[in-house]
Amino acid sequence: MIAFLFVSCNHLKSGSVTRKWHEDRRVYIIMQPCGKMMIPITHVDDEDWVVEIQGFYNGKQITEQYCVSEKRFNQIRQYQNFCVDGNCGEYTE
Repeated sequence: MIAFLFVSCNHLKSGSVTRKWHEDRRVYIIMQPCGKMMIPITHVDDEDWVVEIQGFYNGKQITEQYCVSEKRFNQIRQYQNFCVDGNCGEYTE
């Protein structure tokens, strides 16, 4: 039996926005072998609004990326403080 454990790699609670960008929706078609035939499989990566924040974790400065809603993305300015966990008294996801 194989078990998978998914753990978030993000550690920051808040930080300064260093970059933000929009990723368009993308559609990929891959060919999957099925016996002696190949069948097309469609994968869709929906559009994303991403912010990159920089802050401190365990005394070290680190940078992490977070996906946010389009509404929140439009409210964020570069170099503003960004609250990740919702305990900063400002609008969060």
